[in-house]
Amino acid sequence: MRAEFLLYAGVDELDVLGPYETLSVAARLGAEVEVALVRPESMDAVTASHGVLLTPHALLSAAPELLVVPGGGWAARTRVG
Repeated sequence: MRAEFLLYAGVDELDVLGPYETLSVAARLGAEVEVALVRPESMDAVTASHGVLLTPHALLSAAPELLVVPGGGWAARTRVG
């Protein structure tokens, strides 16, 4: 299974990295899962909600098996996220 984590400006770092780490560890332990950070149109890095720069591995595929859309910006009520 391929799990794709959608990156966008203002995404919450913990919402991306927690599940990403969990699935990455599962893959190292033998689970049939591949994880990737993705963007729909650009390979540019994004600035997450607390200033961390996240760089995608690939573009969003046409039909990911699992698409993780992390939260972001909700508590801060910012314009992005």
